[in-house]
Amino acid sequence: MKTPMLPLCLAFSAGIAIADRFVSPAMAWESIVVTLFLVLSSIVFNIKADPTPFTLRLMPIKTLVLPLLTPFSCGIMLALVQLNGLRTDCPRGFSVYDVVIISEPKESNKAITADAIITSGKYAGCNIRLAFDKSYFGKKDIAIGNGLEVRCRMKEPQDFKNSNFSYKRYLRVRNITFTAFIGKNNCKEKAVSISSLSFMQRMRLGALTLRHNIVDTYRELGMSGESLAIAAAMTLGDKSMLTPSIQDTYSITGAAHVLALSGTHLVIVFFIFSLLFRQYSRRWYATGFILCLTWTYVVFVGMPASVVRAALMLSIFSFARLAERGKNSINSLATAASLMLAFNPQVLFDAGFQLSVAAVAGILLSYDFFSPLPRKLSIMQMRYPILTRLIPFITLVTIPMAAQIATAPLIAYYFGRLPVYFLITNIVVLPATSIILYVSVACIILFPIPILGTVAAWLMQNSIYLLNNILTFIASLPHSSVSIPGISVTSVAISYGILIIIIAYLQLQLGKMVNNSKINRIH
Repeated sequence: MKTPMLPLCLAFSAGIAIADRFVSPAMAWESIVVTLFLVLSSIVFNIKADPTPFTLRLMPIKTLVLPLLTPFSCGIMLALVQLNGLRTDCPRGFSVYDVVIISEPKESNKAITADAIITSGKYAGCNIRLAFDKSYFGKKDIAIGNGLEVRCRMKEPQDFKNSNFSYKRYLRVRNITFTAFIGKNNCKEKAVSISSLSFMQRMRLGALTLRHNIVDTYRELGMSGESLAIAAAMTLGDKSMLTPSIQDTYSITGAAHVLALSGTHLVIVFFIFSLLFRQYSRRWYATGFILCLTWTYVVFVGMPASVVRAALMLSIFSFARLAERGKNSINSLATAASLMLAFNPQVLFDAGFQLSVAAVAGILLSYDFFSPLPRKLSIMQMRYPILTRLIPFITLVTIPMAAQIATAPLIAYYFGRLPVYFLITNIVVLPATSIILYVSVACIILFPIPILGTVAAWLMQNSIYLLNNILTFIASLPHSSVSIPGISVTSVAISYGILIIIIAYLQLQLGKMVNNSKINRIH
């Protein structure tokens, strides 16, 4: 089988979904026992023995049932263990807590919200989302790394009514256990100790503090307003300064993915690091160092699901290249998704993770059909050599088309509308994203040199300004988006079932075309 990890990943994901919906977290120990039994059964069945009529009758169990039932049971077990661990008793009444801010403050109509880690007491290490009263606190009073002593009553997150968006699950994916409101005279600055935090929590806090300092560097170079907000989102993953108007414009035009760090951003960063070691690209130490830099960037931007998935895929590809093993993209995607789900099963329900995996899967599964590969156009390219030069430009259209088709049901479900001019948008957005990322690196490197740093910042600011104007024009066109309200989970499942059938049919037709071309060459 060319993609052995794909059915295993699907079975693993199905187990997590079933456990979250139908199984009680109190059954965690039972699930562990069942999983251990299935693992031992798999080991016993795979012990080589002389074939007998009895062993032949058990072949379906050995080759089909156990290989799929084991990851399915593992998914149930891990999901229940995590849900059981997240069940923390919520304290009653008001209490005093020492916390340290771990996110950029975000301003809404009535409050300023920010995430924090509790650093002392029974709940040390738990994440909490704080809402500060806007009439008493300003964004300047709350910054990443600030220690605070707050008096509040913690509550469990609750979902919004009449919405497909689960706020409770959204916070759970980000390991946020409680929410709290901070009123007047209930907060003061304090030098708090972070020794009770884990190594990963301290490392992430340091990375986020460095990210905050780079945003200040952008400001010192003269960037402000929308340009600063988009630069921080596109290059550093900081979306706290994005206004609703910016988000609406990018959403209507189908360019919202560039405001959230994704695989495209990480591939560009990986390429920049690879240029430094181009002469040693086949050496294990160069590959290891490049991957270390790449994962440092992943931690630095806050480890969003799409970037972690892309980093895992790049790591798998790099190790496969060093081992001189054939690389299968779908297999690598399934492996990366399985690893992410193993570390945090709740990420399966994250909209960003779902959209990221669906987009990459759509591109990989439909690439052979949409992309003009040499095996399909070899004869035409011999007659018309100009087609070879057009391939990169055709890819600018086909890849966004495949990604948009693959994510359309999820976009309609979560956002209630679909962009119409997404092809035009991506032709503009993809080159602009590359330019902005390259110039942002130049800004950081050239910052100590006043003139060169200012010039780089000017180039980035004007690139963002031009991109915004183009997207604003596209968003103003008639019927720039189609409203699709009230789509259900069942409709999403049916849509993906139809897409899978269409892709399977196209792949089958492509296989027939390739086989016929081979027969014709033989004759």
